[in-house]
Amino acid sequence: MRVEIEQFQNTVTLRCSGRLVQGDGLEQLRRTVMSETAKHLILDLSDVSSIDAGGLGELVELRQWAIDSARTFTVLNPSERVRELVVATNLQFVLDVTTTSEESSNAAVAGSSSSIGTLPTAVCAADL
Repeated sequence: MRVEIEQFQNTVTLRCSGRLVQGDGLEQLRRTVMSETAKHLILDLSDVSSIDAGGLGELVELRQWAIDSARTFTVLNPSERVRELVVATNLQFVLDVTTTSEESSNAAVAGSSSSIGTLPTAVCAADL
């Protein structure tokens, strides 16, 4: 996995690409996110090709760390595969997921909830 960092005022966007899976950069992602001092953290997953249970768990743990640190944590533009698994595991009720950078900026400022409602509500197991 590869992570590129972009900072603007009090917001940091971490653009991830590759695989978000156990043993393939999750620890690097955790260290990178937790080293940031910005109040608003945005994790852009548009270029993530695959994610497993370890990756989903890491997203939940990073969200909780952000809450405990009085920060916002937004998942931006998850790839189709990531969106499917978020819905299949009902994590749309836990993670703040947006599909545009404008929505993530607004969510970061307002602390609003997920816009994942635009995602499909059912995923066939054969599609996973």
